[in-house]
This record gives sequence, C-alpha cells and structure tokens, in this order.
Amino acid sequence: MTVNATPTQLPRTWRGEMGALLLLGGPMALTQIVQFSIYTIDTIMIGRVGTDALAAAAIGSVIYFLLWMVGAGPVSAVTPMVSQAIGTTIGDADSDARRDARRSVRMALWLVALLTLPMLGVLLFAEDLLVFFGQDPDIASMAQAYVLVLAPGLPFALGVMVLRNFLAALNKTMVPLFLVTLSVAINATLNAVLIFGLLGAPALGLVGAGIASSISYF
Repeated sequence: MTVNATPTQLPRTWRGEMGALLLLGGPMALTQIVQFSIYTIDTIMIGRVGTDALAAAAIGSVIYFLLWMVGAGPVSAVTPMVSQAIGTTIGDADSDARRDARRSVRMALWLVALLTLPMLGVLLFAEDLLVFFGQDPDIASMAQAYVLVLAPGLPFALGVMVLRNFLAALNKTMVPLFLVTLSVAINATLNAVLIFGLLGAPALGLVGAGIASSISYF
C-alpha cells in the first residue's frame, strides 16, 4: 500500500526556528527535570531517617547513576536514528522508514537487556567498591542494601529512555512528560508509605526508599 506523505515545512525565520525549538525542547527539558526530582524527593525523605541513611543513599546513588549513564549513552542514539529514518523518506518508501525506525527502537531495547546483567553485577559488589575507595564500612553496607533494591528498576529506567527518545523523534514530547510526572507522584507516595511505615506498612527506612524508586521506574 502506498502511503502519501508531505515533507515537513521548516521554519524560515529566526522566530520560527526559536518557536519550533521551544515547542519540541521545552517539554523534553521539563521531563528531564521532573525525572531527576525523584532524587530530590528521596533525599528529603531519607534525610528524616538519619544522617547515616542519607550518606548511604548519596554514595549508593553515585554508583547507580554512573551505571545509568553507561546505558544512557548508546540509548541516546535512538532519537537521531529514528529521525533520520522517518525524515528522509516519503511516499512509497514510507514502509522502509517505519521498518528502520522500528528496528532502531528494538535494537536499543535489546542493548538495554544485554547491559543489564553486567551492570547488576557491578551493583552486587557496591559495598566492596565503596570500602576499597575509603568509605566507612557501615555506610558502605547500608549503601549496598539500597542499590540492591534499586537494581530491578534500572533496566526499566533505561527502557523508558529508549521509548522517550523514540517519541521525541515523532515530536510527541508531552506523552513522556505526563508519564514521568505520574511516576514521580507514585514514587513520592510509595516513599511515604515504605520509608515511614504509613497505612500499616512496615517502616523500611532507606531500603523502603529504594523499593519505592524501583517500583516507580517499573
């Protein structure tokens, strides 16, 4: 079946360029800010547990975030690859463009799956790494427990990034903003329940914060 497509009309003025940039980039930037507010919420709530818990969460998050950055690097290629696929072909070639875009997203998700095992392996030795670099053994032990409950959420966090980048290439940036905002609200609610033991749940402190974040990523 032939799909008729019309090439995108690019802005021809400075104001048009700026407007198009803000329309696309504004929600993307806000999504990123909202996503990282999870760490701010965790810090505020864990801080009420105690200084040791806050220190453990801080150094544990450093290891977790470094691994996230390792996965986020290649995943970031989804946006330009999908944009190139759907932006340079029209008419009869549209089915090829869709195939290439679909392949890029699928391969990125496979890459996340392949990276998950070695990254989880690093998290299993977080305590040893922290002690090796001179951290207090007790704090390192708490950080180990924290990152272990964060670990199941890591592949989902990267998988969401794949799909966010795909939607960005389609200029559908409001969908990720809505979903990420919803996940932050879920994280804050679960934090209150699992850290402080509200609604009859056990008060798990630092571990509860990790469980809440992992569920919200899922």
